Amino acid sequence: MSNLNSKIKEIQQLVRGNFLNKAEETLMKIMQENPNRYELHNILGVIYAQKEKFEEAVKEFEKSIELNEKFSNAYNNLGGALYKLNKFRKSANICKKAIEINPNSSQAYNNLGANLIFLENFNESIKCFKKSIEINPNQVDANINIGNLLKNRGRAEESFEYFLKAIDINPKIAKNYNDYGMALKKIGKFDEALNQLNKALEINPNFFYAYINIGNILKNRREHKKAIENFEKAKKINPKLEISYSNILFTSNYFEDFKIKDYLNYAKQLRTIYKKIDNSKISPYIFEKKPKKLNIGFVSGNFNNHSVGHFLLDLIRELREKNINTFAYNNNNFNNDEQTDKFKKYFNKWNTIFDKDHLEILNLIRSDKIHILIDLAGHTEFSKLSIFLNKPAPIQATWLGYNGSTGIPEIDYCIGDKIAFPNEIEKRFVEKIWHLPEVMQCLSKPDFDLKIQSLPVIKNKFFTFGSFNNPAKITDKVILTWSNILNSIKDSKILLKSNYYSDPFISNSILKKFIQNKVEKKRIIFEKGSKTRKEILETYNKIDISLDTFPYNGVTTSHESIWMGVPVLTKSGSTPHSRMGESLNQNIKMENWTAKNEQDYVKKAIKLSKDINKLSIIRKTIRKELLKTSSFNSKIFASHLEEAFWLMWKKFNEKNSK
Repeated sequence: MSNLNSKIKEIQQLVRGNFLNKAEETLMKIMQENPNRYELHNILGVIYAQKEKFEEAVKEFEKSIELNEKFSNAYNNLGGALYKLNKFRKSANICKKAIEINPNSSQAYNNLGANLIFLENFNESIKCFKKSIEINPNQVDANINIGNLLKNRGRAEESFEYFLKAIDINPKIAKNYNDYGMALKKIGKFDEALNQLNKALEINPNFFYAYINIGNILKNRREHKKAIENFEKAKKINPKLEISYSNILFTSNYFEDFKIKDYLNYAKQLRTIYKKIDNSKISPYIFEKKPKKLNIGFVSGNFNNHSVGHFLLDLIRELREKNINTFAYNNNNFNNDEQTDKFKKYFNKWNTIFDKDHLEILNLIRSDKIHILIDLAGHTEFSKLSIFLNKPAPIQATWLGYNGSTGIPEIDYCIGDKIAFPNEIEKRFVEKIWHLPEVMQCLSKPDFDLKIQSLPVIKNKFFTFGSFNNPAKITDKVILTWSNILNSIKDSKILLKSNYYSDPFISNSILKKFIQNKVEKKRIIFEKGSKTRKEILETYNKIDISLDTFPYNGVTTSHESIWMGVPVLTKSGSTPHSRMGESLNQNIKMENWTAKNEQDYVKKAIKLSKDINKLSIIRKTIRKELLKTSSFNSKIFASHLEEAFWLMWKKFNEKNSK
């Protein structure tokens, strides 16, 4: 017996030293002679878990518990493995059993708290983490978990004490500095965030998530090339890290010269990383071939107060009145708000998928008898593109949340319009372009009354331009073009508004470029973001004309600006994201507000700003006219989309009846 215990300790040391293959090999030999020792099955489960073979780990932990129902360590480990498999409810029940056996298990309370986050029981989750810390004040994981929960729930400043406590307990864990850095980023302390992220890399140069997070800060600071360099570093360390590719693809939108070949190469590489499930494990199609109503599924993590939500809310409500059943597949549990509550009422069926594994999601979609499944995220946050590889619906499309190719040929269509997605752009996509008859999106009307005030120039006696776009879109070429406008119009100013202007680095870097272009500092006005959408929209009453960014146009900002009576001067480009402004302006019959190039952009700004009478008329009358267009009238747009869905279905049936 003592010899066996000695061998067990030897194996545990190998596991702690990360010599997993040697540990497994030694353990297997011992288990041949001792197949019913519960400790051995538990250790084997730990080895499998560290190798990320979580399904195999679950079997070993369950075997350990079968042999000893009072072995609390196996319950803890089983709960952890089930958590990794997104089986949060089952994991939570196992954690409760571990606590029942050992009420003083700090780890069990921590594990239970982690599961309760994904079950949206946030208050109980915090209580569990605090109980874990009460039992063991040096519990690093519980401090980090409560910190991340507070950060993600909009309470970043409260999270600091927990991150700092975790760092104080063990200053040699890279992840702790990374997580603290992201909390600092959340409240706009970007320099301090970068400092913490770099500390993480000092401890562990291969901590790839730190490179991802540094890259995103650099992207928002307009340092796009450096951002991609950091994403590339993360990709080199972990070639199978999906988020690296998605960030590179998204950041490519800020470049005018990013090659189509390179974009599609990254997208296709990402496609090979996604894991496709064996089709024999998935439920068969059970959709109706000749339905009275089409079942349309929408996959997103932004059914909330997000730009995607602003274009979707009224549409979903209107589709209920059509021959359409709508199904939500929500992939986000942190950012639910009052908008989410409205979405839950408007969808015919609301599904939560963030807590489900891929097979569960695929079978859920099949059981909902979905005819057309739509991705609303592309290569942005809360994406769930990998489920589309298995074709859970007979027709699949990407739309609204991202205007580039997903790189997934199993997605049949990218839904766009003829202006933003002309035929020649199709070479940029692995999907086919489906053209809606007018525009590809419609802004939902705000649910609050907001009056349009008179033209500011009349009161101010000077002209005010404005841009509320993310400063990451404000390239040096954009600043030069805007500078030429300001230098051509005496006493004119520009108001720039964004949450990111809480970072002095961003505002100072933009200001420095304006000054280099001989624009006085006093003519550049920076405003930090507003807490509510109403406050943002009210700010449009301070500007006379909005100036769009290029090559990455505004979308939500442009629609909201025009809704507030402020026309948007845009420049047309060669990609969908650089033609969104032109698409909008053409649909609302303001074609003369789209420039061909930078020189034309400056000329139009000068000319349009001189016609104060025309601008005043636009301000007074535009909202009434907008409601006649599919860009702002959800009834019209819903009809266009319904027709598109039925045409897709007709085309599918014709193809499959041959």
